[in-house]
Order: sequence, then C-alpha cells, then structure tokens
Amino acid sequence: MRNGRYRVLAWLWMAAAAVSAGLGQTAPVAGPAEPPAQIDTQAEQVLQKAQRHWQSLQAFEVQVELQLRVQRGPITQSFREVSRLAVRKPNRLALRQEKGLFNPSVVCDGNFVTSYKPLLQEYLVRPAPEHLEGLFDFQVEAGTVLRASLPVVQPLIAKDPYQALIRGVVRGVYLGEETVDEVRCHHLQLEQRNLDLQLWISQGDEPLLMKIRPDFARILDQLPNRDDPNQVNALEQCWQLSQWQVAPESDSLDFTFAPPPGSRQVDRFGQSTENTSHPLVGLPAPKITLPMLEGGQLELSGPRDRVVLLDFWASWCGPCKTAMPVAVATARRFAGQDVELYTLNASDSPEKIRSFLKGLKLSVPVALDEQGRAFERYQVRSIPHTVLIDRRGIIRRVYVGYGGDFQRDLTEAIGRLLADQGERDLVCRSVRWEPQTSGPNEPVGWACELQNAGTETIPAGSYSVQLVLGGQTVFWGPLFLSIAPGRTVTYRPDPELWHIQIDRAGTYPCTVIADPDRRILDIRQDNNVWQGVLTVQGP
Repeated sequence: MRNGRYRVLAWLWMAAAAVSAGLGQTAPVAGPAEPPAQIDTQAEQVLQKAQRHWQSLQAFEVQVELQLRVQRGPITQSFREVSRLAVRKPNRLALRQEKGLFNPSVVCDGNFVTSYKPLLQEYLVRPAPEHLEGLFDFQVEAGTVLRASLPVVQPLIAKDPYQALIRGVVRGVYLGEETVDEVRCHHLQLEQRNLDLQLWISQGDEPLLMKIRPDFARILDQLPNRDDPNQVNALEQCWQLSQWQVAPESDSLDFTFAPPPGSRQVDRFGQSTENTSHPLVGLPAPKITLPMLEGGQLELSGPRDRVVLLDFWASWCGPCKTAMPVAVATARRFAGQDVELYTLNASDSPEKIRSFLKGLKLSVPVALDEQGRAFERYQVRSIPHTVLIDRRGIIRRVYVGYGGDFQRDLTEAIGRLLADQGERDLVCRSVRWEPQTSGPNEPVGWACELQNAGTETIPAGSYSVQLVLGGQTVFWGPLFLSIAPGRTVTYRPDPELWHIQIDRAGTYPCTVIADPDRRILDIRQDNNVWQGVLTVQGP
C-alpha cells in the first residue's frame, strides 16, 4: 500500500531536481567544458551585486513559501508549503517546514548534520562539513533533502553564489522591474537547455532573493506518452522568500533537532527489509503439520500463547547462510520468554541439511516440507523468507530476502509482540468531500474518519492515509494523531495546503487506504480500505 506515497510526490521531486540542476549542483569532474553563459549587461550587474552581498552574509533567517500545481488528465493537485531557513556560517543550518504535508528537515549544528524524511519516518546523522556548501558535495542525504524541499538553498550559502546561479545557464536576460510582496525587485530570466528560471532580486544596497519560478514547458514536451490521459500535462511551481532577517541575534537561531513522533534513527534511508504489504500479514497463519528432522512433528494451528518465528531456507541459497544465523541469534535473545523458532526446508536431503547446519555451527529445529505444501501455503516465492506470528496465531511480519536492518527490525518486532497484550485495529470508517457537491474546476478537499477498534492505543506517526482518485494517487500523508481504544478521529488535510480540482463533470471512483506503519501491530487489514466515488456535476 505504501508504494503510492512515492507516486504522489514524484512530480514535486522531479520539479525540485530540475530546478536544483541549474542552481548550484556540483559541477562534473570531467567532460567537455560548458560554453560561457551569455548574460546581458543589466542582468550581469544585478547578479554580481547580489553575489557580493550574499557572500557577506554571515547569518540570516528567511521564510520560504512553495506553491505547486500538477495536472494529470482532468485532475489538478495544488500544494502549498511554508518553510523557515536559518543559516549561520560557516556550518550551521536549519531547514524546518512550518506548514505543509510532509515536514522534511535538515539541521546542521556545526558538529553533526541530521536529515529527516517523513515519507520513511526515518532520520540519519552524519558528521558536519566544515562549510555548508559541503552538504551538497559529500553529504548526499542532506543535499538530497535540501534539493527536494528547497533547491534555492545552495546559491544562498555557496562560496561563489554567482557561479551557483549561472551553472548550466546559456543565456541571461534582464526583464525589468516588478514588485514582490511590496518590495521593488529586478526581474531576470536565466535560460537553460531544458528549463528557464525567472528570478526576482530586491533592489537597493542589500539585494536579496525574493522569488524564483521555473518554466517546465520544454521538459513536459519531451515526456513520452503525451497522449496518455494520466500523463502530466501541466506543472507550475514557485518559491517566494519573505521575512528576511539579516544578522539576527545569535541566540535567536535554533540549530537543534528534535525527532518527530514515530520516527527512528537509521544508518541508511529506506534500508528496512520488512514487508508488511505481504498478503498474509494480518491473517491467521496457515495450518501446517510437518515431520521434524530429528523426530517428532511440527503442528502449527491457531493460538499458541507463544510468538513463533518461521525461517524458510535451502542449502543452495547464499543469503540464507547469513540470514539464518541472524534469525537464530535473535530468537535466542528471548530465551525463556515464550518465543519458538522453526526452520523449514523443502529441497534438501536430511544428510545435506545436517551438513549445512554443521558448517554454520547451528543447532536448530528443522521441519521437512518435502511436498512443498508449507512453502505454498505461506506464499514463499523466494528465500530467505521469514515469518513472525503472534500469540494469537496472526501473521505480523513477513521478511523477504536479507539485508539492511533485518536483525534490529526483527528484534524490535518480537519485543513488541511479547510486551503487547492488547490489540490494535485501524479502521477507515467513512470519507466525505468538502464541499459535498462541486462543479468543474472548483477546489475540493476531503476528510476521513479513522477508528481504533482494538484495545491498545494506536500511536501518533504510526500510520498514514492514501487517497486514490480516478486511478491516480493524489494524496499521501503520515498522520500524527494518536487514537485511543474505541475512539474515532477525523483527519482533514488543510485545504490551504492541499486540494484538487477536476476540469470536467463525471463520476470518479476513489479509494482511501488507512495504512499502518511497519511497526504497528494491526490485527486486521480487511477494514483499512474505504471505497466510493466523487461526483463532479456539470454546469
């Protein structure tokens, strides 16, 4: 279910990446030299003056507002985000979102730089560079977050702001004077091969960047399948900078990072191998009866009042040689705490199994699935394949493959199952449109009611909501509302931060998914989905 979260933001990321490509990305080490940019006299004067002033800034704070509109077929999504950027050279920075749906952040306190990705609800910590420009040189994760959320950062902190602005530019034109937020500005256009950037820089002795707007027309023209009704056919994006504070008091800038609720520190983004979207998660474990390698039988059926770990493997499987010892060691950490481990083998002879285990110096119970029935019932398509079953006989986790944080995730999951005597059941009860009736090109918002039908509180930040409309994932967001047992909460995205418009009348099927995080133990998944329609009335 969670794959839709990436589709809903793919165009926001693409747009930001395209802009950042012309705003100071590190130049390639080798390759043909770019021809010099043709900058007209007035534009050159404005950029050189801005460079001198931006280089002189040792500390500043500014609010940045993003407006984004993406149209695919008849549906247009509108996003608004407000962030605050604080900088103190040489190497302190804080980017925090004040309003918006996704709340990305990067904080560099001079010793460490912390990057947080809300889509993953993960953050990582790295040593700080000596200069903030190093965030884009070698702090890949921090630079990625900065470019995705605020690509105008690099020209403001670069040692050479002029070069950061004109890299990749083939022509620069002065377009005149305009007013932005009651500030008189120079209006420039920087033309690249695939993208034009319009800049507004304030007039006066202390020129500041006030606005930036890219033109994506040439990029969209190059997209394949232009006749596809779900292809992006319009993309508008604009950043406006305001509330500039130059040289603020030293104690007014905060460069500390506070982990958001439900987040966790990782060594690498997205490294978990845990798979909670497996079709068996949340369902009773299939019944199996198998002979054991050293005699006796494994009978798995219904509640056992124990946590059960099943590890499917074969001697020819290279990753199994690494995964099995980890699973065994993890289970043994809970010795005496009602945890049972069984390994299942379908293809090896008893002699081969014993030889394999001897080579790994392991002594584990092995169930012989010679007919492959257990592999089939547990939908094992590749190995290693590890299944975690709770005391009630419900499958809680399925790990396919090995890598990343497998051991830590498995340890945490077993610990939660042992400690959890209650149940959580996230239910998507209803959805309403706001307004209930709308016409073509009228803004539409939505709200949904979520219930905890279980007996344990569902923590804030442990689940998300996804909206699929007309075959498009148009919304995804993590929710930071805790839900007490038996209680219902209403989630309503702020229409000033997100809404849709549909340009033609019709009936559009929709699906809303209440998607539990990989760490929540949701006893059912068949009630997490609501399906209905959105009707747009004709004139």
